[in-house]
Amino acid sequence: MKRQLPALLALSIAAALTGCGGDNDSSSNNAGANGANRAPQLNVEALNTDRGQAMVVTSENEEVVRWEVSFNESENSFTDPSDANATVDFFDIDLLAGVTDPDGDTLSVKNVTFIWPGPNCANTTVDAVNFPDVCDPILAEFGVESGATVTPEIAAEIREYQNLPVVDQAIFGFEFLEDRLRVTPRNFAPILLTGQTAQLGFNYEVTDGENTLRRQVVAIVNGEDQAPSFIESNADGTPRLDSEGNQIPIEPPSLLVSEKAGLTNIDMTVGLYDQDIYDALAWQREIGDVANFYSSINNLYVKENLNIANFTVTASNGMEVPDGFASFVRRVDPITGIMTGADLTVNASVFAEVLSAGEVVDVVVSFDITDGNNVVSREITVTVIGADEENAPIFFDGIEKTIETTGDATSINLLEGVIELDGDEMSVIGIKPVGVTVQEYGVFFGESRMTVDPYHFTYLAPDETKVFSYTYQITDGDMTSEERRVDITLKGVNANLAARGAASDPGFETGSLDTSAWKFQLDPASSATEENLIVTDAEQHSGDYSLSSMQDGMFTTLGTTGIQQNQLNENDLFYISFYAKVAAAPWGTLNGLLNIGDTFDRNNAVENLTFQSALGVTNNWVERTATLRASDYFDPSAEEQISFSLLMNQNTQLDDFAIVKVNSGSQQRQLISNGRFLSPSSQGWSITGGASLEVTLEANRASNPSGADYGLQITNNTSEAQRIELDPSFFPQGAIKNGMRYIIQFDMRTPSYTSETGAIPIEFGIFEVGGNNFTKRVDFAKRSPTEWTTYYMHIDTISDSRYFGGNINSDVNYDWASATVQPALYVRPGDELQIDNISMYPVPK
Repeated sequence: MKRQLPALLALSIAAALTGCGGDNDSSSNNAGANGANRAPQLNVEALNTDRGQAMVVTSENEEVVRWEVSFNESENSFTDPSDANATVDFFDIDLLAGVTDPDGDTLSVKNVTFIWPGPNCANTTVDAVNFPDVCDPILAEFGVESGATVTPEIAAEIREYQNLPVVDQAIFGFEFLEDRLRVTPRNFAPILLTGQTAQLGFNYEVTDGENTLRRQVVAIVNGEDQAPSFIESNADGTPRLDSEGNQIPIEPPSLLVSEKAGLTNIDMTVGLYDQDIYDALAWQREIGDVANFYSSINNLYVKENLNIANFTVTASNGMEVPDGFASFVRRVDPITGIMTGADLTVNASVFAEVLSAGEVVDVVVSFDITDGNNVVSREITVTVIGADEENAPIFFDGIEKTIETTGDATSINLLEGVIELDGDEMSVIGIKPVGVTVQEYGVFFGESRMTVDPYHFTYLAPDETKVFSYTYQITDGDMTSEERRVDITLKGVNANLAARGAASDPGFETGSLDTSAWKFQLDPASSATEENLIVTDAEQHSGDYSLSSMQDGMFTTLGTTGIQQNQLNENDLFYISFYAKVAAAPWGTLNGLLNIGDTFDRNNAVENLTFQSALGVTNNWVERTATLRASDYFDPSAEEQISFSLLMNQNTQLDDFAIVKVNSGSQQRQLISNGRFLSPSSQGWSITGGASLEVTLEANRASNPSGADYGLQITNNTSEAQRIELDPSFFPQGAIKNGMRYIIQFDMRTPSYTSETGAIPIEFGIFEVGGNNFTKRVDFAKRSPTEWTTYYMHIDTISDSRYFGGNINSDVNYDWASATVQPALYVRPGDELQIDNISMYPVPK
């Protein structure tokens, strides 16, 4: 970028200072040995920061230190100067920065005078006439003389050549406070292009009431005009990001049509997104009339809009494209007047007299999307096929899709890219897997579509892939296509939001806290000391190291750099898990905090967490979990940051920490259907050993007065533990797999509970029908005769965790997908339970 600051009174800039400190700036008095009041002193080194730079300039024949402070218009989050844990959209430049008074006098700012940025030579009738020495050479570059009239376009080019700031006044995003200049960079975004700046330069004096120190500040906001793009978007219009935080581009659409086809319409701008327009609309919603906000400078604000230019149609083989083949219509928002997209209409019938049967021509539709300042080119290929009187469906390629295991269910149109030359209705027949006899659970087929739910394949390790292939044919009822193949690649993704690479490995595999995002956390209420928190190779659940506390009351914190931030929205479901090994207090719990930023405060946490006890097991690695809904603190658009703190006691080891976002998903993700009991049916649930199971209105959590919702009323009046079981025919066999984690979610209250009942474990799991294998979870119940509690019980088919009764898995290598299984919940003697809203779904690990 060309940038001239000497337009600021044509001052010559000397070398940038690197921090010599002391009294290298002008002042009206110097301290003497007689004890006279001494002048304020400037430490230049304090001004050299990532954002600002100090330099010496000559002003009015006197050297003065100038402090340049720069911003980009897109910066919208700064630490709140009044609250280190909060953020604001402005930055306060401290005009007293680096200045101290040797006598401790109170300092203040006075005599602010603005620096003139120089003549605007585009003003040919005034500035150019008054400053010929500056403007005549510049105007000559454009073939213009002073006093002449120029077009707005030439005037804009002259301003760009001079690189004058677009704004040089204390308006819009520049605001003077008592001893600060407040800069709000985003306020300039609607009026700056790339290469343009808003600059406010001024001289001022710092005084202690008697002596003064001259200073100069130039605040600069750099424009960042962004070109239109084509990307995937979320439902709210914001860009969708991949697992690495990058926007996901959308390739141009293509079209395959028969010469016998009628008019075909497609969205020629699918994925169109303009960040500047999106920001301007958000700004408009915030302040109202944007044009009025910038009206103090004439013709400064120009509403950005999109348009289509250079629309051309060309045949790839040089064939002349008949007239009427393609046209487009812009889509315009009736309220904002902004173009939101465009529809392309293709009339392939114009080739009916040109193409022979089976002859193919690719027609390239080219066009530009422009926002007035940037241009993005786009090409859509339309393949036109000549046809006979009777034609079978045809296609040119198979289907290939790659799906990440943390993504949503993906629906694939098996007719994608297939053309029926006669316009007949098509359907898919003869789908069969390639290379296997039994299809794996997680791939579902509907009418001419297949749906893949990647959560059913989360056993794949990060970057591990598995390919599922199927073949099928397409028929129009009379003729059948050749065999077509679809290849689906499932790719494992690390879902752990606490895994950020070697520098912040949650498994402590760096071997030291010195290179880890984990740290000792000082707690004023504890006597624990840093030397008693160590990374050790003496104990580990996996890998080579774990974290060990050698003292009671020890807090450790995983800082913000160790957690992927801004991934959780309000109401998102997520869980925190880790393995812990304790040597004492076998029935105790471990407590944790989600903190705001890196600030540890027991009384001001985002969430206070209790991790289920080890259930009586000491000196064994036991998994602890906490599952919760994200509070209203979680909002990625506001860029909140969190850290995690855990309270450990002496001889407690920690390993394999994870924070994982989950989505219970669509019906295909749910393994227990009809768990809401919307009719007076047990939906396949029964109870063993003569205990009682009924479907009642009273057992429904919603207490719907219409009588439409029910729940399970369970009473065990026998002398032994019984269990409620789901009939295997009501449960999708093959859905439970080795290496997977599942959540069994349900609502429960316990009418039989009394204060003497005490803490009660609940045991829910998956059991082999007619066999001895199981995978289960044992947690403590939050018993109440009146209050409902939602439980999230984690089933991990390969976990080596334990409880007081032994292992939670009978065999970590068991092939669950080949077994007949059923979910079951144990009911203790004398228990009366009410259960509603039972669901089960796979989740990432």
